[in-house]
Amino acid sequence: MATQRTPSQQDAIASLRSVLQGSSGSVPDDEMLATLLEVEGWDVTRAARLVEEDSTAERRRSGADDETIASPGPQRLGSSDPRDNAETFVRELEEQTGATTDASAVSRQDSGTRAPVPTRLPPFFIGGYADALKAAKEQIKILAIVLVSREHGDDDRFKQNTLTDGDLVDLLSKDDFIVWGGDPLSTSDSIRFSFRLPGGKTLTRRFSPADSVAAVFAFVETSSRASDADSTAVHGGKPDNYEHEHRFSLVTGYPRKRIEFSGAGAKQLKDVDGLSQGASLIVEGQVLGEQQAGATDDETTDDDEDEGPNGST
Repeated sequence: MATQRTPSQQDAIASLRSVLQGSSGSVPDDEMLATLLEVEGWDVTRAARLVEEDSTAERRRSGADDETIASPGPQRLGSSDPRDNAETFVRELEEQTGATTDASAVSRQDSGTRAPVPTRLPPFFIGGYADALKAAKEQIKILAIVLVSREHGDDDRFKQNTLTDGDLVDLLSKDDFIVWGGDPLSTSDSIRFSFRLPGGKTLTRRFSPADSVAAVFAFVETSSRASDADSTAVHGGKPDNYEHEHRFSLVTGYPRKRIEFSGAGAKQLKDVDGLSQGASLIVEGQVLGEQQAGATDDETTDDDEDEGPNGST
């Protein structure tokens, strides 16, 4: 007797089948797909990654993938494996935006709980550019290409606002489209940092080893203000003789090391112990955009403690 599955589970199986077909790999039967999805908590992205890893390992053992591994191609943006590169791009985009590419997860959340529905991202193709182009030609679909660059000043805003726009996601989720994305500057020699701000917000960003520590401090300082950029007017330019002072430090987890702007700002990341390979950093101190919120909470707490039942001390 066939196992009865919910509509959302059936959608997840269909999504996984579509992803695997689009990557030009072999596709297990639906029972196997369901088993894989159950193991991965019905997360389509993780289940697809599991299948791809197993398939790649098998091809390498048999020698069938030697040509694919050795041959260069325009789809490579820095990684030797275009699929790994695509998975990394999607995973980091999900981390940066707090959104998900898994439409079935959003459907389950929407119909099964009262919790807020997760923000959606377009259903990115997991594979190289050449594979996406081939799939679009064979399936007679429109190939939508999303290129981002950490060097662009609007990169964070584009990811947070444009790529999560409901109308755009609905359009690109139609069966007429295949969506492929990448960051040409996310090369194999780039290093990844994650930052935990004093207010609890987490940021992620890749830098070149040749970037300065000052660039990292500037990213942290300005990123907390990015969400307010549309509503905050900018008047005039920088005052004469103005020198900005960073009132926070970057602290590595283990071994614990405090990195100050005054001592390391002019250095390149590759020359600083604790930063040369990337790191998860704790931001300690006062960051623009977060200082005011923290001060308000503290002041409110103090006032509440000082006031009596009638609002007087």
